[in-house]
Amino acid sequence: MSVADGLQGGLWEGVLGGLRSEVGDEQFRLWMKDTRLRVGADGDWVVSCPSRFVLDGLVRRFQEPISRALRAAMGSEVPLAFEVECHSRGGTSMVPPRSPPLAPE
Repeated sequence: MSVADGLQGGLWEGVLGGLRSEVGDEQFRLWMKDTRLRVGADGDWVVSCPSRFVLDGLVRRFQEPISRALRAAMGSEVPLAFEVECHSRGGTSMVPPRSPPLAPE
């Protein structure tokens, strides 16, 4: 399966369907409803998120289940990144997840 075929054939919709049954409707609507999948310039699969809040939540709570679901759908390890999609400017920006706070000494 080529990358283009996977995207056009509903790969992300299938992954989301499996995740929806895994996490439940409420969590799905909160975190995954407005996401989309694309292929980045370097060949990574990129999950585009509508806000920094959603990006941080997806990375913190669902990065492993998303990676696992993509790996199962593609049959191999899938390099994965997350970004905030900036609708107002029509572009996207790669935003690294926030680091967890340091524990007090």
